[in-house]
Amino acid sequence: MEKRAVSSVIAIIMIIALTVVMVFVVLTGIKTIINKKISSSESCSQIRDKVFLEELYTCYNSSSKEVYFSISVKDIQLNRISFLLENKQNSKSFEITSTPKICSGIRYFDGNYSNPIKIPDKYSGRVYALNLSLIGFSGLPDYISITPYINNNACPINLKNKLYDCVKMKPFV
Repeated sequence: MEKRAVSSVIAIIMIIALTVVMVFVVLTGIKTIINKKISSSESCSQIRDKVFLEELYTCYNSSSKEVYFSISVKDIQLNRISFLLENKQNSKSFEITSTPKICSGIRYFDGNYSNPIKIPDKYSGRVYALNLSLIGFSGLPDYISITPYINNNACPINLKNKLYDCVKMKPFV
């Protein structure tokens, strides 16, 4: 009779130990997921008022079929910026990274399409030219919007500008 009682006690202790280990494993997994989400949120929370799609230098040139857009960055380091060009019929997305590379149909405003480009560094800005024909965009675009990335996390801020004809805008006249 004593052996059965001891076996039951050992079985109960093993079940309790197994339960404690399983709870520990699950809580560790949950903590890791939560910490990743918090880290992602913290990096994006600092982006407000630090990345700008400058309206004054963002327009389309109907004669050259190019869109000009200006990005300014304050005290923040970005990995990349994805762009969305759109009108009522279609849209086209593209991205520029922090590593210089040739991007088909995109150049610095004062450069050419065979030169590598990158997003602006901290405390700087650049004006880019985007050739609608080279990227396969048909029609005239209505809007351009951007999504900045920090630590490879997309930051959900709404930076969207309506595009106007450059000929009617003072900086390009």
